[in-house]
Amino acid sequence: MKEWLLIGLWWICWSGVKASPIGFDFWNHIGPGEGLSQNCIGSILQDHRGLMWFGTQDGLNCYDGQRMQVYRQIPFDSTSLSEDYITALYEDSQQRLWVGTTNGLNCYQFSSGTFRRIFQKC
Repeated sequence: MKEWLLIGLWWICWSGVKASPIGFDFWNHIGPGEGLSQNCIGSILQDHRGLMWFGTQDGLNCYDGQRMQVYRQIPFDSTSLSEDYITALYEDSQQRLWVGTTNGLNCYQFSSGTFRRIFQKC
């Protein structure tokens, strides 16, 4: 049995059949030139919709495969992030996106594209 396996592998290698790496041709470089807010990424998450979320020290980035949307804190806007420095990303069983920052926890509201801030007093 081992001999047949070795003969089969030899035949594949020498018969001109070439294996192509599956899945490696779709990788793209994403950086500031493509709209990423910063090269240094501290957290990454793919959500239930297939969106890629990147947490940086300069905001939350959402990539849909075509374009990048950057979310940052907007002064005096309570529906924006509580801080630009993103420390953690998590999607719970109810498909809510949670964004941890150095200044509190935020829950992304998919319907409105805004955030609900959650602060814990120590």
